[in-house]
Amino acid sequence: MLVTPKSEIERRQLEIRKRLAANGLRYLVLGSSGQTNHRGMLRYFADYYISVFEEFLVIDAEGPVVFFAHDGVGAAYVKEEGSVDEVLFIPGMEYNTVPGKCVGEYLRKHNASKVAYAGFGGISAHFLQSMKDACPGLELVYFDHEVWEMRMRKSPYEVELSKATIKLNEDNYNYWLSLVKPGVYEDDAIDLAGAYGWKLHTEDQYWLTDTRFHPIWSPVPLAREKHHMWKEGDQIGIVLEHAAPGGHYSEVARHVFIGEPDREFKEGYELLKEAQAAGFEAMKPGNTVGDVARAVENVMTKSVYGAYLKDGVNNMGHGQGLDIWEYPMINREDKTVLAPGMRLNLHPNVRFQDGKTANCCELYLVTEGGAEKLSTLPTELTII
Repeated sequence: MLVTPKSEIERRQLEIRKRLAANGLRYLVLGSSGQTNHRGMLRYFADYYISVFEEFLVIDAEGPVVFFAHDGVGAAYVKEEGSVDEVLFIPGMEYNTVPGKCVGEYLRKHNASKVAYAGFGGISAHFLQSMKDACPGLELVYFDHEVWEMRMRKSPYEVELSKATIKLNEDNYNYWLSLVKPGVYEDDAIDLAGAYGWKLHTEDQYWLTDTRFHPIWSPVPLAREKHHMWKEGDQIGIVLEHAAPGGHYSEVARHVFIGEPDREFKEGYELLKEAQAAGFEAMKPGNTVGDVARAVENVMTKSVYGAYLKDGVNNMGHGQGLDIWEYPMINREDKTVLAPGMRLNLHPNVRFQDGKTANCCELYLVTEGGAEKLSTLPTELTII
């Protein structure tokens, strides 16, 4: 078992079976792929870590949970852990051409005519079409909304995992920060901090970093290409979103200055903190996610630094858990009602006329009485 107790997996499987029955459905087909924002479905319902390939799960409201494996290693792992009742292989010659054929044949064998499916982008159109071709007349019912109603509300076990991954990410950030000084290469610091992260037992690491007068967070390969040596006057943008044991992700997003930032940036950053505080205040059960976004926008749009928010709908945060980005997406049009157990990452941007941006990510947990701030890093600008 990677971390999750079997009792927690069984609780989730029981709840989704109840939701299927309530909607007059018997079968749910779930898919995940190796993308960090699409792999969580199978981890949630079977404690299975997907590294690369798209794999699938069929949950029978009145029968077994069946895992459709890509390879023998994955199949052996799932079978040994006992989080599913049956394991079937996707034949090698079918995986790239008709990946859903074996699932469709399984459903046809069990006389299924109408099935639910969910995957948040981790289940491909290629899979769905080949599944339907193998089970003629099969009617598909979109079920992501029901699954996400479950996943958005973290169980007490998941809340503890969230707190552990937040601590891991903040520890890794603090180690990286200890390396920031003139004369150190940006990419060398990421290499050393990444190695430290593996010692903290990260399951996966995701870094963005950049150093320039107008930092735009970029993938690590671009930092390697620049091979920039930090110097006085540099402004550094850094993002960490690592997964801790158990698969839950966290997020740190900060600006670090080697030397004093200018007055404009300081003003914009203070506006950002004020807006986040307003969003935090709006995080109450019964309010909507849109209420949180509007509370942030009401502060930011009073300033030229937040004027861009008046145009269009802007996401200023998201949920997080077994996927690096999860529902809800924090914007003014999201009507999701806040409930205890929801984890929110709030990171609006302020924008300056010369192209600079300011951002700071804070993590919260909605509780019975309001919300709890989970992030523990200082919110002040970091100046070396």
